[in-house]
Amino acid sequence: MQETLKYLTQIQPPRNYINIASLDKVANYIKNRFETLGLKVKYQHFKVGNKNYKNVIATINLKYSKRLIVGAYKKWYLRYYRF
Repeated sequence: MQETLKYLTQIQPPRNYINIASLDKVANYIKNRFETLGLKVKYQHFKVGNKNYKNVIATINLKYSKRLIVGAYKKWYLRYYRF
């Protein structure tokens, strides 16, 4: 976890909506980390104005009907949803 936090906090230029290349580096890093853990991973692409962004979606245990969805975004706020 320390390795991940170090990478995410030291990326330059800082990751924000202006520095899309930094956001893409982070998305690729997170995707690779999840895949290393054996999760099924995909990108959710979206556009804001004329800029393209992506979210990382990771899934585990697809056979279960109940899901726990965890989302993290901007400033590291977390939201949890239970279905």
